Amino acid sequence: MSAIRNPIDRALSLALVALLSACASHPEIPSPTVAVPPTSDQMFRNVKMGPPQKAWQWDENRWFTAELDYECHGTLRFVDQKNGINSFVAYNNLPHIIFGSDDPDVVLGAVAGGFLRLVFSIDGGRNFLQEVRGLPGRETIKFVIARQGHIYVGLSLYGSNADGYFKWQQARVRREAKDDRRQEIEELQLVIIHAPLDKAKGRIGWYSVLAPTSYQFRSPYAEAEDVKRIDNFDSLGLPHVGGAVPSAACWTTLTPPLPPKK
Repeated sequence: MSAIRNPIDRALSLALVALLSACASHPEIPSPTVAVPPTSDQMFRNVKMGPPQKAWQWDENRWFTAELDYECHGTLRFVDQKNGINSFVAYNNLPHIIFGSDDPDVVLGAVAGGFLRLVFSIDGGRNFLQEVRGLPGRETIKFVIARQGHIYVGLSLYGSNADGYFKWQQARVRREAKDDRRQEIEELQLVIIHAPLDKAKGRIGWYSVLAPTSYQFRSPYAEAEDVKRIDNFDSLGLPHVGGAVPSAACWTTLTPPLPPKK
């Protein structure tokens, strides 16, 4: 395997290594605690917030609402109108990530904090938990999907020598100027990591890198023991095409628009 030539490649590869471990056995992962709403009224009392509005649709009967400032930052809540749920998720920017789940009890809501911890619910959105471990940088994460009791994360590594084997296509809105927003198609090759979801203990297990049997890694994390080979990625049911990420609503669909800075 060739060494990484680009320092950005190496930095991101090492960030991914932090999710893994070369040890044969792993210590037990602590369970997350229920996320507690910050005292946003006092913390941001001088910032004008827009009224609560629908930020993105989770499915036909469930959605997220947000109360946002001029930078699309604010309080995010989950609403299940059918079951009378209106729960706090996070105080953060709207996610730049595609979320999905095939489990009605599992709802993925955001990545929060300086270490980009995944915020998720295992009880249908009544309570949201914050993962104890961080994921790699936000701009590298393209999707977080729950499938058959596992969490799958699609990562786009930067650099001319970066690894990637999972085809991903996504529309994105590029703002050339204040009133000039153009949609373009982004085509990438992602790396996939996954971990089992332990619903009984409310936590996510140790992450492993999934890779095609024949794929030859260029990056250092290929030496980690937690690289698992798989013959048929299509059997996982992961999407190859992404819809609009929640953050796109800040510039396209929110009504009324974001409040002014002052």
